[in-house]
Amino acid sequence: MSELIIYFIIFIIIEFIEASWQKESSLSRVLFKNYQFYKKRGLFLFLIMNSSFFYALFLAFKLNNFSFWLNSIIVMKFLDISLKLYLFQKIDREGREAFYNLFLEDMKMEKLTYINMVIYVTALFFALFLK
Repeated sequence: MSELIIYFIIFIIIEFIEASWQKESSLSRVLFKNYQFYKKRGLFLFLIMNSSFFYALFLAFKLNNFSFWLNSIIVMKFLDISLKLYLFQKIDREGREAFYNLFLEDMKMEKLTYINMVIYVTALFFALFLK
């Protein structure tokens, strides 16, 4: 049981770091910050900065826990990274105008900055402690 608590705390820390480096005031600014990081540092470091996906995969295999909750974390994280990479590729092909055309009306993110921590941490809690 104490091993599960340690895994849970590590996930919270990783998720907090991931949310903090992506923190911005609007959705377009979050994506633009991600795009700048991707262009400056490359794909490998971009994936490392989204490490909660890989940690969730690690937990699934280490604990042999392929419950709905843990699988949903993995799928949502995978879709998040895939969508960002698709948008980055589109911006590279079509230029920066493609980026600004994605957002007719920008969504403000001040109150939603750490919503991912609530969603993913709650799902992991269900996956680890409510079997």
